[in-house]
Amino acid sequence: MTYLPRFQTRRRAKFRSILFILLLLPLSQGCTTAITHQLRFDPTEPLRVAVVPFYQVDETGAIVDSDPTLFLVDNLPGVSKELEDPPAVVVQHLVERRLADTAFDVLPPVGVQADLVHHSLTKELSYDHERIRSLSPQELCALLSCDALLYGTLRTWDRDYYGLQTVSSLAFDLRLIRAADEAVLFETSAENSESRGLSKGPTGYSSLVIEPLRGLDNEILVDLARETVQLALAPLASSSRAAILDTPPPAIYASAHDARNSVVGRMQPLTVLAFGTADQAASFSIGSVIQNVPMDEVSPGHYLGRYFPLPTDSFTLLPVQITLSDRYGRMTTQEIALGPVELTATTHDIQEK
Repeated sequence: MTYLPRFQTRRRAKFRSILFILLLLPLSQGCTTAITHQLRFDPTEPLRVAVVPFYQVDETGAIVDSDPTLFLVDNLPGVSKELEDPPAVVVQHLVERRLADTAFDVLPPVGVQADLVHHSLTKELSYDHERIRSLSPQELCALLSCDALLYGTLRTWDRDYYGLQTVSSLAFDLRLIRAADEAVLFETSAENSESRGLSKGPTGYSSLVIEPLRGLDNEILVDLARETVQLALAPLASSSRAAILDTPPPAIYASAHDARNSVVGRMQPLTVLAFGTADQAASFSIGSVIQNVPMDEVSPGHYLGRYFPLPTDSFTLLPVQITLSDRYGRMTTQEIALGPVELTATTHDIQEK
């Protein structure tokens, strides 16, 4: 899928003096891995989990924008290839793939993205991380139709070049929070680094020059992140994954209704449209007054339903909500963002009352 973020802040691989690295060599040999876990629930517990968009922070904890295309070293032919996504998104992708080894029912990323866009939790073609994180887990899961949220923060994504050695390093934090009681079910803090050059690699003169340059390749950091994510999520791995989890739960990508100025006309039906996962059972409701009006799948993933008001029907400013359910009974809902609708009583109805 295509993620929204495309950022503007310039970053550079850091270059240090040869003397400095010679002083550091006794302290930075090979790989360094540090991972801590806190597991506070049974990981086989069935949970529908939504992955909240990851972001990167600086030393003070402030959110930073990192553009993968602006590392100067990535413009050197034969040294490194540009990342297609910001580092935080790269780590998020790796985490999402690893969640396939858990017992969780993970919402498809495209569905999460569609819901965040649908509820205006974006800003200038990127996620509005501040607004997303300002919502409580209960509020956010109500929008995403989930039981728990997985939050991720990237603290470090660096390639340090010291002349005779390059050190690639990353660090990130993950937290799994249950929406019902906002309990932190799982959290992990992971740090990892790998060095190339004088402290690790061939001893030939040419290798001392080439190996540190090879260490600037983005692929090394991506491989390091892949290994670290696997270790970080190891406590959540489950060998008893249900067959139902081989397919993601239904997702709703967009929805709309045709009520003009939020008013449902008595002489014409309210038409409701939805676009989502194909081959699902679809319906819509208007508040708690009009429930489960069936919708037809008119083409793959495109659903249409109509509500014809009865003479006795009336309601004021109620939300319209779409529901998709699969053959396993898993349901996903989305409130139409166009706003609530109303059906006012006719003059005849008022006189009767």
